[in-house]
Amino acid sequence: MINLLLWNIPLIVFLGILKKLKIKKNGYEKKTIAFVMLCISIYCMIPIGIDYLNGEYPKAYFQSNLVSITAPTEDREDVGELIKGREIQQTFYSNYSYLQSIQLYILCYGRKNEGTLYVSLYNNTDEEIFDEWEIDLSEIGDEEFLTLNIDNPVEHNAMDKNFTISISVDADYSNSITLLQVPDEYGYGNLIIDGEETKSDLVLKIIGYKNTYNMERARIWICFTVLFLTEIAIGIICKKES
Repeated sequence: MINLLLWNIPLIVFLGILKKLKIKKNGYEKKTIAFVMLCISIYCMIPIGIDYLNGEYPKAYFQSNLVSITAPTEDREDVGELIKGREIQQTFYSNYSYLQSIQLYILCYGRKNEGTLYVSLYNNTDEEIFDEWEIDLSEIGDEEFLTLNIDNPVEHNAMDKNFTISISVDADYSNSITLLQVPDEYGYGNLIIDGEETKSDLVLKIIGYKNTYNMERARIWICFTVLFLTEIAIGIICKKES
């Protein structure tokens, strides 16, 4: 897709050159100015025409929470220390076009741990891995959300799909982390602890883009704005040179 700002830079250069020209208000010069303005109009619309033929349109993405499971103080409970061989899973359903990130609430028992945290996001509907992460446990903060950003989110359609977040570690007792769970708060998925489905959910947030908007109209307005400002600039130049 063509960048309109870069595309219109030559117009600025053109105005600089135009200042050096002597333009008078006689019939011949007015026709010349009209021809120049026509050329500028065509020039402004070329990128929109090319993108239209290629089927490329700018989009605006609006970020919001797909899932937000909180942990009230009175209901918070951890899933036990994660060690090698354990697996924690959370299923969820997406009615968003794209997924942007996953945020897991981590507890480190007030210490600096050693090992590796493994997180995978699996697309159950299409039976494929959506994304994967490996994080050094020593870099994870205590009692805070760990944000895992999805690579190239707008290239993977997530609408009407079921997912599973799988979490495991390569660490030993007294040297690892844990996660928080709350009573069944989310109606479209469940927490699975070591293969057993529970009536709880992980404390987490899943961020996504629910709506996308075609911004082609905005690009057209940009072109007309540039054209309008160019006309004003030429009018000022003509007035000064007359």
